[in-house]
Amino acid sequence: MMGAVDGDWNRLGKALAACRNSRGLSQTDFGRMAGISRTTVQGIERGKPMKRLTSALRRYAAGVGWPDGALEDVLAGREFTPRPRGDVRSASPNGLPLRVAHAIAEGKVLDTRIIALTPHADAVILVMAKPAATNTQMRTALATWSHHEPAVLGALTGTDPRPPGSETQVKPEGLSESPDESA
Repeated sequence: MMGAVDGDWNRLGKALAACRNSRGLSQTDFGRMAGISRTTVQGIERGKPMKRLTSALRRYAAGVGWPDGALEDVLAGREFTPRPRGDVRSASPNGLPLRVAHAIAEGKVLDTRIIALTPHADAVILVMAKPAATNTQMRTALATWSHHEPAVLGALTGTDPRPPGSETQVKPEGLSESPDESA
């Protein structure tokens, strides 16, 4: 391609695809979270040469946790080792991991809990409704969370605040296994 940025675009595409795959994300899901189309994701991963490093390419790199300058390093053939999955920094502007930021932006936050795990670390729980959830489905989700919350908190803190035998109680009244009617 005449006028394209020089570099090994195939190597770059394969490296980015490997990082996306290591996170268990489809091209469609990743594209949605990174704010780029599936077609753009496919083009990048196929190693399609570009005239410049586009904002979409930079969003892709940020979405898989690559630091500034990594695109240029890979294109130039220099060694670059992506951070391990657990060390991926946020690509979202609010400091949250991209997957969490996307879930919050798309869904409805029903409840939150912050649990002190140690003097230096907390666990954060978000109870989320899917975007299309009805009011009845959201109430059911909250009732289900209320039922399981003591066990979850107990598992995280090493204590179970429920009375002995209560873990075998039936589901809270009003919960149903059938699909819900609309609000």
